[in-house]
Amino acid sequence: MSAILDAPLSIPDTIPAWLGRLDSTLEAPYRAMLWNDDVHAFDHVVAVLVRVVPEVRTPEHAHEIAMTAHMQGRAVIVRGGRDRLAGYRDALEATGLTVTIEPEA
Repeated sequence: MSAILDAPLSIPDTIPAWLGRLDSTLEAPYRAMLWNDDVHAFDHVVAVLVRVVPEVRTPEHAHEIAMTAHMQGRAVIVRGGRDRLAGYRDALEATGLTVTIEPEA
């Protein structure tokens, strides 16, 4: 056998940055969309977005999403893999919000 095959295998403790970017790219062909309605108050939408979607970390971010949906009819909540977004959609719809999952254009 060669010395290369006999050498111990070295496994890095961290994932290289480029691999993390690749994983994000592969996981993010979809987006969760919040649709405007005239039923729910901004406070309700903001509270639910912050509670349900970990990527929406602040009330200010949630308010920005809600305002975009109000002004433009819909807004991107978050991008990611379809399965993860389906969980967010189900939880958000359970509170009465209208959310769809769309492929990225």
